Amino acid sequence: MSAAPFAYVDPGTLSEVLDLLDRLEDTRLLAGGQSLIPYMQFRMARPAVVVDLNRVGELAHITDHNGRLEIGAMTRQRALAESEIIRAQVPIAHEALRLIGHVATRPRGTLGGSVANLDPSAELIAVTALHDGVLHVRSVRGERVLGVADWARDLLTPALDPGEMLTRIDWAPWPTGHGHAFLEFSKRHHDYAVVAAGALMTVDEQGRITRAAAAVAGVGIIATRLTAAERLLVGEVGRPELFAEAARAAADLEPLTDTQANTGYPRRFVSAGYRRHLGQVLTRRTLHLAHSRALGQQERR
Repeated sequence: MSAAPFAYVDPGTLSEVLDLLDRLEDTRLLAGGQSLIPYMQFRMARPAVVVDLNRVGELAHITDHNGRLEIGAMTRQRALAESEIIRAQVPIAHEALRLIGHVATRPRGTLGGSVANLDPSAELIAVTALHDGVLHVRSVRGERVLGVADWARDLLTPALDPGEMLTRIDWAPWPTGHGHAFLEFSKRHHDYAVVAAGALMTVDEQGRITRAAAAVAGVGIIATRLTAAERLLVGEVGRPELFAEAARAAADLEPLTDTQANTGYPRRFVSAGYRRHLGQVLTRRTLHLAHSRALGQQERR
């Protein structure tokens, strides 16, 4: 099957893009094309106009600004993987990036494209949630800033108003020496994840957990921080029973319905109960691994 007819424009500046989004109806933005092109080929998306962002250089950057990382929406996944700033300050991103697609797709795939596509089990929105990320959206009317918890309006639908686009994502790095872990389950190597989980952790000299972040993706419509699990962990000495208890927070998430899970591309054909089970298993494993790495960092100090 081929795409339905559409008009194509390739502006060179952000202001041009915003003007087009304000004037035109039924537009879709083309970033890396890893999701939009298959959607169009299968006629699951039939935009009247495709606005190509690949010449808008101001949307591709990684900047360390006042203790936060500001990352342009068109920053390529390979650029993230090769960035020394990301490697030093957000090491979990490197772990997650190795699980996304293939080496051949990462030079095209973008951070903003992944976050805006809003696949329920997408890795980079989970990393964004773990690092208290904020999302900057722009239109000709100005800018809005959203947290990850407010980003999903519905399944595969970000909270963008007409004429708006995602322009930048900010991450808050954790202290040097924290433990991190990111794991996922997919049916085939480098296939879309069914469920993914990530964790960040710091410990004190006595081995007590001083700070923790945990997130699971693929259970609900968007990656979700497990705040109840985080509260349970802080102040405790890490142990398998504690991590298993904390991971049960994943069972309290509102799951995707079976119909939702099998909507769009790709279809997972996995039940809500199974996704909840995977969420608990992967959360427990990431907490244990992040804790082990945090202890190792503490011992080397």
